[in-house]
Amino acid sequence: MRAPYVILGNGAAALAAIRAIRRRDRQGGIIVVTAGSPAAYSPALLPYVISGRLPEERLALTGQAFYSSHGVTLLAGRRAVEVEAGEHRVSLDDEGHVGYGRLLVATGASAKGSAVAGADAGEPLTLRSLEDARRIRARAAECRAVCVLGAGLAGLEMAMALRELGKDVAVVAASGQILSRNAGPAEAEVVQAMLARAGVSLLLGRSLAGLEHGLGRRWLVTNEGDRVPADLLVAAKGAQPNARPLTGGAGAPGHQTVDEHMRTGLPDVFAAGDVVLSRDAVSGEPRAFSTWPSACLEGNVAGASMAGGAISCEAEIAFNIIPVFGSSAAFIGDTASAAQAPDGEALVWKGSRPERGLYRRFYLRGGRIVGAALVGSCRDAGLVRRLIETGASTSGRALADVLAGSGWGAVKGRCLPRL
Repeated sequence: MRAPYVILGNGAAALAAIRAIRRRDRQGGIIVVTAGSPAAYSPALLPYVISGRLPEERLALTGQAFYSSHGVTLLAGRRAVEVEAGEHRVSLDDEGHVGYGRLLVATGASAKGSAVAGADAGEPLTLRSLEDARRIRARAAECRAVCVLGAGLAGLEMAMALRELGKDVAVVAASGQILSRNAGPAEAEVVQAMLARAGVSLLLGRSLAGLEHGLGRRWLVTNEGDRVPADLLVAAKGAQPNARPLTGGAGAPGHQTVDEHMRTGLPDVFAAGDVVLSRDAVSGEPRAFSTWPSACLEGNVAGASMAGGAISCEAEIAFNIIPVFGSSAAFIGDTASAAQAPDGEALVWKGSRPERGLYRRFYLRGGRIVGAALVGSCRDAGLVRRLIETGASTSGRALADVLAGSGWGAVKGRCLPRL
């Protein structure tokens, strides 16, 4: 089997690449190889499946009609084992091969494992697939208290989903604050207070000693002396890229470096999504942007490049939005490191009400906004992202308008409520 275009993976980057290819080449055959479901879905929506907010039947983003209308041959339930770049083919786990003219590796990432002394086989559970979500929801139905290991974006979203199910939820993490990779201490405290008000316990700066069993219950014990009820353990300790096909399955591969057209160092091989490092527009350094919007951007560039297009992705902006029990928080650009930078400047909107979960903090460097934390009102997050992305210089009234959110009003004809 052979095609001009072969895509490994069936997520955001793959779907964007298919559309980009078809905008430029309506005839060339496309083969998609995926180890997962034939219906693509966003892993970011899985916490809503756990909480019950999103029925499984509404999770799928595509169906067979999408692949048929785009002339795609879908090989579901097949895993790529090795990219044989010299032969322009991919070996599969069933000992078959797929030949390609140009190849896109968009295989996503897998959850990192986390060992806890005394835990049952298969624990802690992790969340990366629909099967994982089903497993967590089924186990949660049988228990009262859940411990979530990790206080990053994924850990907090799982904690909130389980809390919505009525479980006693405790988040245990080694870091001294929540969202340590996304937020500065000030905005982290605001979100932390919102979680605490909703009944989520937070034990930060803790290391784990293991599990204790007794009287039909379990407790997670920390080296600091905490004993936390833990009928179920769920871990969110980050993810690792599924880049093994590019290394022949050897070792533990890291992220792949690509150029602005998403080309790897192998001839006619491109990569996008969770497997790649892109240049950060603020710091200029390579980093992983493991979000759905980034994967869509990178997949679009990769697909266009594979079909002979000339578009590029010079740099990207960190952009994360997390729902917080009916509210939301957005972290854009350089926030966590900017909070520690000695040459940085931070401005807090004077209308902020941290006790009410409303807070806006902007990080500046050299008169330019390099990062922003918006808690409680994120309607203008896209506008703020654009200001950071373009390196716009803001000062005086213009900066005051953006800080207060009235910059959104200038674009959309409305402004934030007066406090």
